[in-house]
Amino acid sequence: MQSHYTPAELSQRYDGMDFVYSFVNGTEVNHFYRRDIIANCWVHIEQEMERRYAAWRRPGGAADGDAKVLSCLPPYVEGATLGALLSSVRGSVRAGARDHEVGELRYSIRSVERHLPWHRGRLVLVSPGHTPGWLDGARNFLAGACGGAGRRPGEHARLTTVHQDALLPHGARLTVNSHVIEKFLWRVRGLTPVHVYFNDDYFVNRPAAVTDFVNEYGGTIIRTEGGVISPRPVKITETHSWAEGVVYTSHFITQELDERAAEAVPASYFARLQTMTAELNTTLRALTAAQKAEIDRRAPSAEAALPLDFDMDRYLYWAYEFPPTPLAVNYSRNVTAPRYYVTHAPFTYCTNMFRFFAVRYADFFADVARHRPRRSLFDLYMPFVYNAFALSRPWMASPRFLAYVHEVQAAAGRVNVSATITMDNKDGCAPPTLLRGMQNNGCLFAKLTDNATRNAGVFANIELRNPLFFNINGQFSDEVGATLRDFLDRKFPDPIFLDAARPDLDDDAAALRETYAALMRLPLVLVAAHEANVCGLLRSLQL
Repeated sequence: MQSHYTPAELSQRYDGMDFVYSFVNGTEVNHFYRRDIIANCWVHIEQEMERRYAAWRRPGGAADGDAKVLSCLPPYVEGATLGALLSSVRGSVRAGARDHEVGELRYSIRSVERHLPWHRGRLVLVSPGHTPGWLDGARNFLAGACGGAGRRPGEHARLTTVHQDALLPHGARLTVNSHVIEKFLWRVRGLTPVHVYFNDDYFVNRPAAVTDFVNEYGGTIIRTEGGVISPRPVKITETHSWAEGVVYTSHFITQELDERAAEAVPASYFARLQTMTAELNTTLRALTAAQKAEIDRRAPSAEAALPLDFDMDRYLYWAYEFPPTPLAVNYSRNVTAPRYYVTHAPFTYCTNMFRFFAVRYADFFADVARHRPRRSLFDLYMPFVYNAFALSRPWMASPRFLAYVHEVQAAAGRVNVSATITMDNKDGCAPPTLLRGMQNNGCLFAKLTDNATRNAGVFANIELRNPLFFNINGQFSDEVGATLRDFLDRKFPDPIFLDAARPDLDDDAAALRETYAALMRLPLVLVAAHEANVCGLLRSLQL
C-alpha cells in the first residue's frame, strides 16, 4: 500500500525532515587522545573486554569486574596532576589525514540555508564531543526560545548537537570508525521518518526543492555513479582499501538479496533476539501463545509489530554470544541485479530501514562495532547497503516484517499468514527512485591535492558544470585548505545566523550573551542511576 502526492503535498509532509551531519575536528584534544589510545592500546582493551565478558557469563558474575589501569598509554601521557596531563596531550595534538578540519561544515550549512530556504527541520550535528569553533554558543542555546528576531527565512535558530557516545552501543564508544558510527545515527532521538545525511564536505550548489530529495510517493531519491560494482573476490590487504571495502560490502548485499529469500531468516535468530530486550521477549511470547491457542481455528495475524529498539548496554554482547558466520569473499557471486557506486552527495534515507538493519543484522553490526574501532576492509558501507535494500525490498523496513516471518515459521505451513505493510516511511519505506550517473543525479565529486594547478582546475570544473550537489575530498596541506576556504567563501558568502562572525542584527544579541554567560556560571546537579553512567554524562556536557 502506498500513496501518491503532489509537489505541494510533498513539501508539506517533508519540509521538516531532519538533516544529520557527522563532524570531527582532528585537532580537538579529546578526539586526538581517543584516536591515539586506540592506536596504542587496542589489543589490551580487547583483552580487558574479553575478561569482563567472561565475568558477566559466570553465574552471579558482574559485567564490570575489577577496575584495571592500562599499561599501554602513549609516551606523552605523563605527569601526576590532571593539569600536567592535559598540557602534555595538548602539546602532542596533530590532525590525522582524514579528519583535518578546514571549515567545510561552516560552508556546507551556508549552502543549505542559501539554496534550501524551505527547510524547517532540525540540523543535527553528531560528533565525538565537540562543536565547531565558529558556532555562537549563546545564539545556539537561547535564540530559539528568546531571540532570533534578526533571522532571515530559511535560517536555523539551533544546531542540535549530539555526542556520538549517546548513539553507540556500550563498549563500542572508543571508536573513530565513521562506518560504525553511521550504523547507529538512526538512534538520534526523535529522528524524522525520512532524514538526509550529510558529510561535512557535502555542498548544495544551486536551488533544490523537496522533490530533489523524495519522489511522488515520498520515497527517497537514490543517487549513484554510473559504474557497476564488479562481483569479484575481495583482495585482502594489510591496510584499509576503500575500493576493496566496496567489494566486501557488495558480497554481503548479494548474499542477502540475491542468494537468500526475504523470509529466509534463521529460526535460531529469533531465539537469539530474545536475549536483547525484555520488551521483545514479551512480544514473542504473546505471539507464540496466540498461535498455539488458535492455530487450528484461524490464521494468525502479523499486525503486531516487533519493537525495533533494545538495550544498547547489552548490544555488544551479541558479538560474543553469537558471532556471525564469516562472509565468504574468495569467489565471484551470482548477482541478479546490478549495483552501482554511491555518489558523494547528501543521502536521503528512510529511517526505519536502519532500524531494521540494526535488529536483523545485529550479529554483523555488533561484530564490526566490537572489533573495528578504526576503518578496515571488513566494514559494511551503509550507503551501499541502504541503496540495495531500499531498491529491492523497501517493505522489509516495516516493524511488522520480522513479526510476520516469525509467525510464518511458527505456523510451519499449517495455516496462511499475512501482514499488511504501508509503504509510507512510517511503516515500510516508500518506493525509491534511482538517479544514475551525473547527467541524471546532478552530483560532482571533486578531489584536491597539493598541486595548485590541478586544484584550480577542480574549482573551475565545479563552476563550469554547475552541479546540484558537490563534494570536495582529499588529503592536503594547510595552504591548500586556505585556498579551499577562499573558494567556498566566494560561493557561500553569507554567514548563517548561528555563526559567531555574523554581526548582530537585532537588539536582543547583547542580552542573549549576558543571559547565556550567567547560565553557564550556574552549578549543575548530575543524577546517574549507576556509576558507569557518570563518565558518559560528563562527556555530554562538552556539547
